[in-house]
Amino acid sequence: MVEEKAINVKYTFLLPAYKSSYFAEALTSIKNQSFRDFKVIVSDDCSPENIRTIYNLIVGYDTRFVYRRNEKNMGGRSLVSHWNLLVDMCDTEYMIMASDDDIYEPDFLKDINVLVERYPQVDILRARARRIENEVTTCEDGDIPELLSQEEFMKYFGQKPMVLCLANYVFRTSALKVMGGFPDFPTAAKSDTATAICLSKNGIATTKDIRFSFRMSNENLSSSNGYDKNTIKTAEANIMFADWYREKYGETYPYKYAVEGVGYYLMARMPLCESIRYAIKFKKRGYYIGIKPLFSMTKNWIKIHI
Repeated sequence: MVEEKAINVKYTFLLPAYKSSYFAEALTSIKNQSFRDFKVIVSDDCSPENIRTIYNLIVGYDTRFVYRRNEKNMGGRSLVSHWNLLVDMCDTEYMIMASDDDIYEPDFLKDINVLVERYPQVDILRARARRIENEVTTCEDGDIPELLSQEEFMKYFGQKPMVLCLANYVFRTSALKVMGGFPDFPTAAKSDTATAICLSKNGIATTKDIRFSFRMSNENLSSSNGYDKNTIKTAEANIMFADWYREKYGETYPYKYAVEGVGYYLMARMPLCESIRYAIKFKKRGYYIGIKPLFSMTKNWIKIHI
């Protein structure tokens, strides 16, 4: 039995769990952190799969881990509501909103802790990340300066190589609670981005090395292939984010490329009438201006539907 006698624990991994496919691997990657002074709350969102069995097998003996189960499924209605429930439970200085299928390198928390001590003023940190699909790396962060101001981060984000996800961020818990938790956009799309923007007002620190792997699959609510109810919800989330960003910061740029890239992906999978409707919505907000975007959207749509 593992006995962890951590004093003044600074970090909590909050792990909303529903999918079992890679859950054991995700749990193991947290358990095997070289920096061992942390806590974990695993929150089973009424999964019909064997979440508790896997938990008991992998970390049931590790006193740093706690298991709980929601009385009703929350993620089907609002994934962010489950996140914010766990934020309210967190009592450590920093928190990580982990995932049931992503992977942390063993030195993830060790390198984050170095940055926390080096930059005590920042409220948000992140590990450089790679994206994997079918166990193959398809994208990874470019060289990102160790410390960026909010202005620098906002110019960098969406224009430079960067894997966009949630679980590689580390948030100061009190700062996240002050802003009311994560903004609740449908399918949680752009909720992480909006939070990162807000909390970077005192700067954002990033690890030198890649310490996190984001798994892209059809099980991701905001990035599944094909057309289903989440396609429209995710498109609406991007519209809401565009409105939120313009209201707060008064401009479309510099997130233009990031929003347009997601829009191309989503609208290509919609029926033609829906694709045109959302193209108009985005265009009214300053996106997809000119002939070239129209040509690209048409080409992408034809490639999938014809």
